[in-house]
Amino acid sequence: MAAIRRSMESQGFVDIWTPSLTKGTPEGARDFLVPVRLQPGNFFALAQSPQLFKQLFMIAGFDRYYQIATCWRDEDLRADRQFEFRQLDVELAFAEREDVLNALESAVVASFEALGREPPARPFPRLSWHEAMSKYGSDKPDLRFGLAIQDATEATRGSEFGVFANAPVVRFLVAPRSFSRAELERLETVAKEWGAKGLAYLVHDESGEVRSPIAKFLSEAELAAFSAEPGSTVLFAAGDEAQVARVLGGLRTHLGRELELPDRTREAFLWILDFPLFEWDEDGQRWTFVHHPFTGVVPGHEELMETDPGAALSQAYDLVWNGWELGSGSIRIHRPDVQARVFRALGMSDEEAREKFGFLLEALRMGAPPHGGFALGIDRFIALLAGESNIRDVTAFPKTASGSDPMTGAPAPTTQERLDELGISVKVPKAD
Repeated sequence: MAAIRRSMESQGFVDIWTPSLTKGTPEGARDFLVPVRLQPGNFFALAQSPQLFKQLFMIAGFDRYYQIATCWRDEDLRADRQFEFRQLDVELAFAEREDVLNALESAVVASFEALGREPPARPFPRLSWHEAMSKYGSDKPDLRFGLAIQDATEATRGSEFGVFANAPVVRFLVAPRSFSRAELERLETVAKEWGAKGLAYLVHDESGEVRSPIAKFLSEAELAAFSAEPGSTVLFAAGDEAQVARVLGGLRTHLGRELELPDRTREAFLWILDFPLFEWDEDGQRWTFVHHPFTGVVPGHEELMETDPGAALSQAYDLVWNGWELGSGSIRIHRPDVQARVFRALGMSDEEAREKFGFLLEALRMGAPPHGGFALGIDRFIALLAGESNIRDVTAFPKTASGSDPMTGAPAPTTQERLDELGISVKVPKAD
């Protein structure tokens, strides 16, 4: 932590605290609500991030802000998630993407050097989101091993194998092992967990013989397109592009773990760039943001927000280390008209936007500099530096999977007197 602070301050950043008690905003997770005794019926939300505060700092005239911020999100707990967590929060005025990436790379390198470890080479490698999904089936790929996804769409046009012939996209990866029938059945189960209906394959035995129930449907040209070394297995996915990426990405991650493919002597840092601005929410039947609604639009893509929202790209970027997402950032929207258009593209009326974000829109109208920032998950970063896969192992007094604190017994019921004082009535759901 000291190395991170020294790095940020040597780059001219100023440490400024922001409120923890704030107003709930659509950050993508549930808020922790705090009742206010002096204002019965009103609630604070514990800050999910200092996002809007740091943007307001830039509008107010600060040019380089940072903070080791504590954030709260009411999400299901897992290996890389706790209710409360720390993040290195950064924002720069008059900044382009490279300025933000360089600042974060400096902090990461300083952390390695402080521990006496060989720092990763700079600049960190970069991939666009589309490249990462096409090649690795993930927006946080582990680059310590290969197993890249390859395209077979053109090679299978007109195939006698109907699954390939009728699919919009056909892709495959080559696993460095000839699997048995039982192993292939287990891999099919993994593929189905990621949305596949089945798993087509070609096993290349050590003798060079091809073993597969679909081989008889494939032409010589198709088999040549899927050629692989003896002792390997070609695994296919066919369907729409998103489904194929999801299935093969899941298989790639599974195989990397099961076959111990990652090179443990390497540290693979990677920037993922040019994310989609919006994604379709099937439950709500509407477009929603991929990162947050203040993410800048790639210049020239503003019109796509209304005409083709799914094609609009954002100026967002993620930092990935060994297959873990360390954090996210973006160049922000600094024009009030563009911010209002994003809110409308999300299905928000002008009145609703003013009610929720009127203070931000008004501040933008005063004149805002181009600005951008980033938030790096300190808990995840420390866990990876320590060689731990679960942030609980580097967290003081962590919560259990059910969200409890075994040390203090929290959370716990309170007294009726306290509830009455706050004007709160508790309704406990009945157990199923």
